[in-house]
Amino acid sequence: MSRPCYQQIGDTCGYWCTRIAVEILLGRKFKGDELKRFKEYKSMCSKEGVTLFTSCVRFQSFFPELGVNFDNVESDGKFSSDHIVKELNKPKTVCLLNMQNMDFKKNTIVENQKEKYGHNVCCYKYDGTNFMIQDSNKYRNDCKKTLTREMVDTGYNEYVGADLEQVLKLNKTIFHVSEVVAVYLGNPREQARVVRRSRRRRINIKL
Repeated sequence: MSRPCYQQIGDTCGYWCTRIAVEILLGRKFKGDELKRFKEYKSMCSKEGVTLFTSCVRFQSFFPELGVNFDNVESDGKFSSDHIVKELNKPKTVCLLNMQNMDFKKNTIVENQKEKYGHNVCCYKYDGTNFMIQDSNKYRNDCKKTLTREMVDTGYNEYVGADLEQVLKLNKTIFHVSEVVAVYLGNPREQARVVRRSRRRRINIKL
């Protein structure tokens, strides 16, 4: 199966990226009653946004039979590329990423220099330089995008050693990955699950 590609409408990226991740793992698209339930699940999306992990917990309540599990990856509050690579190296695992202060340049995720957007995507692979992203915002009718490991770590390194006042400023200006959720099939792993508060803002994409 080719990787699923959808175009979100409004502030629904957290819900679409969850579906994309699950369909990649299942090796098939949703069908029948699953489509109806996904529509109901997506209708819960708030304009103010919720944490990405909260969206995942809701997903499990709508699709318990699929056997999909989610781990809220722990860090010091921001994520380096190592956090993402470690999860992708686990068997049959993809990652959901919440990113802040980002934008798109064609099919590449870049730092946003003007308006400061947040967005959720599915990361399914790392090729040694780039993270392979399946997004719910199309570019030329394709959902594949890339995110460089260098950009993830540049943003992360800005936070290393920063005090609270600096961190509050960096949150508004520097690209960073603010939440990582590992998605996998099978029995739950033994890992603490803490729901963090994060903001997800709408992205208006001109196609």
